[in-house]
Amino acid sequence: MEQPNDSLKVLAKGAIIILTLSVLTKILNYVYKIIVARSLGPEGYGVIILTSGIIGFCASLAVFNLSSGVERYLSYYREKEGRIKSVTIFSIRFVMITGVLMYILILLFYKYVSLEIFKNPLLLKTLPIFALAIPFYVLLEIVLAAFRGFEKQVFYGIFGEFGKSFIKLVITSVFLLLGLGITGISWAYPLTFFVLFSFGFLVLTNKVFNIFNKKIKEENMTKELLKYSYPLFFAGTLWIVSSWIDSFMIGYFKPEADIGIYNVAFSTSSLMTIFFVALGSFFIPVVSNLFSKEKIDEIKEIYSRTCKWNLIIGSIIIGFLIIFSQYIINILFGIDYSNGKIPLIILCIGFFVMIATGYSEQLLMAVGKTKLTFFARLISLISNVTLNIILIPKYGIIGAAVATSASFIVLHASLLIMINKFLSINPFNTGYYKTLVSLGTASLASFGIYHFVKPGFYTMLISFFVFSALMISLIIILKVLDKEDFYILKAILRKVGIKIL
Repeated sequence: MEQPNDSLKVLAKGAIIILTLSVLTKILNYVYKIIVARSLGPEGYGVIILTSGIIGFCASLAVFNLSSGVERYLSYYREKEGRIKSVTIFSIRFVMITGVLMYILILLFYKYVSLEIFKNPLLLKTLPIFALAIPFYVLLEIVLAAFRGFEKQVFYGIFGEFGKSFIKLVITSVFLLLGLGITGISWAYPLTFFVLFSFGFLVLTNKVFNIFNKKIKEENMTKELLKYSYPLFFAGTLWIVSSWIDSFMIGYFKPEADIGIYNVAFSTSSLMTIFFVALGSFFIPVVSNLFSKEKIDEIKEIYSRTCKWNLIIGSIIIGFLIIFSQYIINILFGIDYSNGKIPLIILCIGFFVMIATGYSEQLLMAVGKTKLTFFARLISLISNVTLNIILIPKYGIIGAAVATSASFIVLHASLLIMINKFLSINPFNTGYYKTLVSLGTASLASFGIYHFVKPGFYTMLISFFVFSALMISLIIILKVLDKEDFYILKAILRKVGIKIL
């Protein structure tokens, strides 16, 4: 089939660009976290993480998930400039108002949140400074959604997570060198979003789509946009709550130092999603475009094939993270964070399930089934909150890790059931099962070496080598990758300047 190749190549070529930036972003983020964690210690680092979570949650509410609507409709109505202009302008105006209102709301209640809920005076210093970022945060989200909708991978990468990580790291490093401590780290947050939005908006209007062009008459899309976005607002809110509920509840039940240690484990385990996130950045625009043309078979092909790619790459990464978990934490963050090993391993399992089930949520969003994503996230949130309440008081950060991983599994199992029932799509095919067989065999061999040979760094190294070599060998022997995969791989390599026969 020629067209699935074309659609898959759009996804994969975009992923190569975003993957490169994602790797750099992860490195920059890690360096940032190492610097902050070592400079402030577990408690101070925990306060920064808690503040980021509170502000991130509030900012996400202010966006009203219009960013998802912008991304979808800009790709869906690619040739209808009047509708594109209407969606973009309305979204910018909307979040500009909600962003300012949210900032005012935080100024009114930050003392109560700091002293009555989390009982930490340090939050009195960090919260009002971090809150300055909210108006620029929400505006940047719309700009980034527009880049994704127009499939401008490079701009999205530069002004997205890569730009945030780079600018935040630079400003933070300068302020720490000046001896500003936690105050300087706090000021780096709003300054980062101000810089990114200012330049990102200029690029959007001058290089991508000029919303100020008076020759383009707006075709009102407000009702349709809000109708699409409001279920996603609730689903997105549930996602943000689910993402931060563990940190919030650790902060409520346990010392802030535990938040810092848990975040180190969470950040490290999330490394395995690098390729998954990169490829997924352009899944919705590509699938939305195919859905508008009623090419359902091609959507199924894209979904099943990307699931297989993610499963293969995710298997190698989870092997590395689990085997070297203790060394990663101790060497990079210090011995004060060594208690994060077990939570890291538990969280890796949750992230792996997310990767293995593919872009089920993005698929539902691309075809307009946004209410289903809301119900899936609601089920996941209920399980997450319930388990956190039960487990954190007794088991601390290990309990939080179990709750988070369990909620990941519940969420993605629910989404998988939904896409199978309503769209008759699932990722399970011969290539998928062969990958699971390869993973299981390689894991057993690695487990045997790791547990029956004298423990040590070299044993870990040999264990990971055996795991990777066996995994790759079985993928080749079992012919997990077919001609279509190699055709796309060759096209990608040629795109980046590597010629192969």
